[in-house]
Amino acid sequence: STTGASSNSVFQKRTSDSGFDTHGATAQKVKRRCMSALGFDEYEEGHTDGLQVLRYNLTKAYIPHMDYLSDPSGLAKFDYDSAHQGGNRFATILMYMSDLEEGDGGETVFAKAWPGDLPVEERKRTKDAISELRESGDAALLEEGSWEEEMVAQCRTRLSVRPNSARAVLF
Repeated sequence: STTGASSNSVFQKRTSDSGFDTHGATAQKVKRRCMSALGFDEYEEGHTDGLQVLRYNLTKAYIPHMDYLSDPSGLAKFDYDSAHQGGNRFATILMYMSDLEEGDGGETVFAKAWPGDLPVEERKRTKDAISELRESGDAALLEEGSWEEEMVAQCRTRLSVRPNSARAVLF
């Protein structure tokens, strides 16, 4: 997949099949509805990205990342207007197009966040979660010590959202 402000940037840790629609009728309708849900009174095309559709197959994922680009040097001048430098987002809305049952995978995980209803004393270290994952046999398709194995362990212990075709996540 390509990522970042330049479509020439290939990122090997994103293993999805993907497509982009910036101006199609469906993309425009979805983007307008998202802007409305975010409380914008007027739709501004420059404040939206295209509608990106991603498909992750079995054992495929995207490493944890922030949907925000920082530039400590201050030279890049990222802004929220995709018509200019762009790069940063006011918000990200993920809309799921498939239903997956518990244990099927496919979660969106917020690797630095714990589930709100999980008592502190029940939180597991990633190392312990990986051990449990291996013991369960659910890691058989994953390379031991890989970032994919760590991601699955985090999906089971950190704040995560399982795909449901009627669900959207805003962050």
